[in-house]
Amino acid sequence: MDSEGLMAMDFTEELETVLARLLMRNQRLRVLQRMTRNCDSLERADAIRTVIERLDAQLLRELPPLLDRLDQLERPTSSSRG
Repeated sequence: MDSEGLMAMDFTEELETVLARLLMRNQRLRVLQRMTRNCDSLERADAIRTVIERLDAQLLRELPPLLDRLDQLERPTSSSRG
């Protein structure tokens, strides 16, 4: 496998990991919203909110470089179509 293929595989794995985190974040946000509506334990809600905030911070660090790499992967394809 050439280096471009390996880079694409690494990118795919990283992207899948980040997308899984986004999914987890959204699931926890739904749980938090349900807990808030049902007036559940404030301590549990705070714990979930803290987890969501940590996931958000991690995603904010990881997403921009991935989006840049996605843009770089698409550029050669777009220019070769010209």
